[in-house]
Amino acid sequence: MMKRKFRDALRSKTDSAMVNETLCKVLCRNLVVLIHEMYELGVDPLFLADHAECKLAAMRGRFCLLVLLSFLSLGQSWPQQQTPSQQESNAAKPDPSVRLTQAHVAPIAQEDGTKQKPPKCPLPPWTDPFWPSWVMVIITGVAVWVAFGTLNDLKEQTAVAKTNAEAAKKSADALIDAERPWLFVYPVNFRLGLRAHNRLDWKVVNKGRTVANVMQVSLTAGVYRGSERMLPADPKYRLPINFYEVPLPPNGNIDAWCILEKNGTHIGPDKLTEDDSEELRRDKTELIAYAEVLYRDQFSREVLHVGRFCYRFDPVFEEFRVNLSAPAVYHKCT
Repeated sequence: MMKRKFRDALRSKTDSAMVNETLCKVLCRNLVVLIHEMYELGVDPLFLADHAECKLAAMRGRFCLLVLLSFLSLGQSWPQQQTPSQQESNAAKPDPSVRLTQAHVAPIAQEDGTKQKPPKCPLPPWTDPFWPSWVMVIITGVAVWVAFGTLNDLKEQTAVAKTNAEAAKKSADALIDAERPWLFVYPVNFRLGLRAHNRLDWKVVNKGRTVANVMQVSLTAGVYRGSERMLPADPKYRLPINFYEVPLPPNGNIDAWCILEKNGTHIGPDKLTEDDSEELRRDKTELIAYAEVLYRDQFSREVLHVGRFCYRFDPVFEEFRVNLSAPAVYHKCT
């Protein structure tokens, strides 16, 4: 792939430059494969730079909101706390709570006729316990904010890990499908005319790259007329041929055969007559053959693969071709 896409020639002159140019070609090839798999498997790329910028912007927004809420809370008025000496001096004075209550209800009128505003309580001193309490509140808020951010990051990392795991599984399945055996079954060596026997020869071929263990093969073939040309919804195979996990190497084949039937029954010793061949040529009848093969591969011994195939004899070319009018259950590869 590297030579086909990036050529096999190097334009550099020195040895170190040629090594660097080769490494650049390898890097470009890896990028091509990465982009191809990204579109092939539907992986949504997550760029770390953009992700970090989004997280930093979100953290700045949360911090600004927290500081704003803190200042709004500090802007309120708090009751003034007195020192011990002030409390002793005020103990001898009458309780001004009634007067203060009246002052809040109806402002006191001064001699010049203006209304006296109720006094505002100033901020407590820095030695007051109020300030450490608010510091603890702010620290707790920051800790909660960091905890929620961490949980969000863990959720995103879990989603990314799940996506990567699914992509890796799809890649592994694609690799197994590329290396596993694939068995095909098709009829061979059939010609119209007088025949010495009333059977149809089949061939089971391994088109994959690894060895297959054949379990059994089911073969059915017959001449059908009229409404019988419509195959049943579920395939009705004859007695299967058991092979008991016979190994079939790549490009290897196994020969098998089945009895030809006519209208659902065996043709018998008379075999195909000349009239039967003429009816096939004039499309009055159809010769239909379908088969099923069960086998295992070397990757997963528990999985049983199934291959189903259906063919129709074409009298013009005198060969079997895929029967496209058959139901979908007659064509299956797992």
